[in-house]
Amino acid sequence: MAITREHRAIPRPTDGAMEASLARPRTSSALGTSSACGARATPLPRSTRVGGTLVLLAGLLAGCQPYVQGNGVYLEERRSNVASFAGLHVESGVEVTVTAGAAVQSVTVSGDANVVPFIETQVQTDGGRQVLHVWISTAFGGTIPPRAVVEVPSFEYVLATEASRVNAKKVAATSFVVVADQGSNVVLEGAAAPAGESMDVKLSTRALLDATAYAVSRTASVDLTSASIARLHSDGPVTGTVTGGSQLDNLHGTGSCSAVVVDGTSTVRCPP
Repeated sequence: MAITREHRAIPRPTDGAMEASLARPRTSSALGTSSACGARATPLPRSTRVGGTLVLLAGLLAGCQPYVQGNGVYLEERRSNVASFAGLHVESGVEVTVTAGAAVQSVTVSGDANVVPFIETQVQTDGGRQVLHVWISTAFGGTIPPRAVVEVPSFEYVLATEASRVNAKKVAATSFVVVADQGSNVVLEGAAAPAGESMDVKLSTRALLDATAYAVSRTASVDLTSASIARLHSDGPVTGTVTGGSQLDNLHGTGSCSAVVVDGTSTVRCPP
């Protein structure tokens, strides 16, 4: 069965400043741009994940679009000359493991040998912070799941989309931000307790955050929509909104959720 992924275009920074490090240059043929395929190039169809497998939705690939079927040969590749970063933006269903507190930054990607060249690792400015953007720049059928292993001195931001997965360990940040959607999962573990002072969480479209092992001492703010789930450990008050059949748990912390606005389809569980 054919399986595929589509990459969305990278937002252009408003100030024009972008610090990038690419493992391989992205060519027009690799990205399937209109310059390579003509003005009538057809976008790649979206894909979904069933039982851990990416499955192609109904639709045909445009003839000009590249497609790579994973060859089942494992390849691990260390990416050198990646600029410094303290955040992560991951999509295309890539699974990323991040370990903070490292003395030396490193980025390693792995997967099918003929898919790995299309796993992009680019650092760009996002909201005033330097963020490592990881995605796959071609349609592909993965035999071996695409993954990235990251070690970084400090880590304070995650954006996960398109059923991607992030497991962040040994994190200690004064303020941490999590944004996730489209069925993505984020697991956050602290280097110590408390790991930080505050957390800002925005989840939508069945995203999941498990931060029960990341204790914050002061406040947590949430914006949960569309059947998303956040499990926190906040010893300070939790504020924000929980709507659309979403769920907020703060049973591992002592902070109150009395200021959280919740609709009739959602649930909030916090200490009395």
